[in-house]
Amino acid sequence: MDCKTLLPLATLFAAISCFSPAVSAQEDACQPSGGMEYICGLVNPEDLVVIPGTDWIIASSDEEGLAFYLINALNRQVQPFYTPTNAPRNHQQNLYQDCPSAPDLSNFNSHGLNIRQLSADRFRLYSVAHGARETVEVFTIETSRELPHITWNGCVFMPDGLGANSVASFSDGSLLTTVLVLPDRSYTNFLRDRENTGAVYQWTPGDERFSLLEGAELPGNNGIEVSRDETEFYVASSGLNTIVAFERSIPTRQLRTSRSLAFSPDNVRLSPDGYLLTSGMLSDEPVCGSFPEDRETIVACPRGYQVSAINPRDMDDETLFEAPANPVFSNPTIGISIRNMIWVGTFDGDKIAIRVLP
Repeated sequence: MDCKTLLPLATLFAAISCFSPAVSAQEDACQPSGGMEYICGLVNPEDLVVIPGTDWIIASSDEEGLAFYLINALNRQVQPFYTPTNAPRNHQQNLYQDCPSAPDLSNFNSHGLNIRQLSADRFRLYSVAHGARETVEVFTIETSRELPHITWNGCVFMPDGLGANSVASFSDGSLLTTVLVLPDRSYTNFLRDRENTGAVYQWTPGDERFSLLEGAELPGNNGIEVSRDETEFYVASSGLNTIVAFERSIPTRQLRTSRSLAFSPDNVRLSPDGYLLTSGMLSDEPVCGSFPEDRETIVACPRGYQVSAINPRDMDDETLFEAPANPVFSNPTIGISIRNMIWVGTFDGDKIAIRVLP
């Protein structure tokens, strides 16, 4: 990365390093490779959402004191979004009455994201949050100004002992979250044994916290998304390598299931043209061998990955592209489309990868 492009999200150390010889290795790691271009200097941008109708992308963050990254998709400039020095609040206590206060940004890690349009220039952002508390945090974003403006509104707590993975929303304010591995289960249970390790939890306005939505348990419940007409929801099973369609009114009824994909799907996002986009690591990697049974082994060996589009009407899938194993970028979690680009996030890395399509 050219040091002239560093933005306020960079730490003082990063800014100083631009003028030291050590930066050359960092710059080399940020050069295009494997058919991908990169935005560097982020901390685990696990999920990405496009603010509808704009060229702005919001990325989740594990960086201390920083809730999200705000990225201009055209010039690829990155800036901090919602920090301790810029954290406006408008607590909607009537809706989130069981949320006592705004999050502690000194101990806040954002994870799965969801965005819903409220009006021409107002949007609701939902974020799974870990750290000081296990919640889904709720924000309002306004785009009537030169830069998007974010305000915290409230939160919904997960049941004690559970951390959410992904979140999806309905127009009435109801929410769905997934739990990948319940406390009495393990990664091995869903990666090797294909056992149901996760679940879906729901919250409707007026509830104290999320509660189990029985009937949607899968091996590794990961990404989740809601259909446009809100009659269905879709869950990625990282253990079965499938996307499963459920009926909202009867979750025990699985409507459709994709074929077993060549990769372990992570997050899933409904694209503007109505397809479900998902990404994940290839199950078979010549260097790494078959898919490992624990998170540590997954992170230790970079794997190739795919981004695919799935038609929710019949669950047919199409590979948008496949990227080879690359030590500078691995552990992909999401593929989103904006203009003629696919942006890919990661649960363990310092970059966002970008594939420019024809």
